[in-house]
Amino acid sequence: MLYESETVMVTANASGYSAGDYCVVHTNDGDGSIDWTNAYETKRYSLDPNQNKTEGWGDMPWGDGAWGTGYTTLTVPVEVAVPGLWMFGLKSFDTRKNAHTGTPGEAEVYVTPRPRPPLKMVPASYDDTNDILVMTLF
Repeated sequence: MLYESETVMVTANASGYSAGDYCVVHTNDGDGSIDWTNAYETKRYSLDPNQNKTEGWGDMPWGDGAWGTGYTTLTVPVEVAVPGLWMFGLKSFDTRKNAHTGTPGEAEVYVTPRPRPPLKMVPASYDDTNDILVMTLF
């Protein structure tokens, strides 16, 4: 790899999900549109409001149904090692692996990972006339 990986935190507020619902991360790999067919990673992130921090009416004991679900705040770390305009999206599924209807949310961020430092640099030659030093990288 030419770059050190950077961790990008993707945060989403999700509402209307039940126990067992989950999402997976999709990206554009730093260029173009998000690939909604192939997930960036296979890890599943829970959308269960009972496992995550919930806010809103869903926190109330009488809440159930559309007004009672509140929303879940989910933060997902994604490792990025290629510079570019990265787009991220979380596609959600129910317990039977059915994709939820509706347009998944998208967020974009320009990522510029740091270049990896060379492991070893040694002088290879020196042109005394033009004052040019040539180095070899290992």
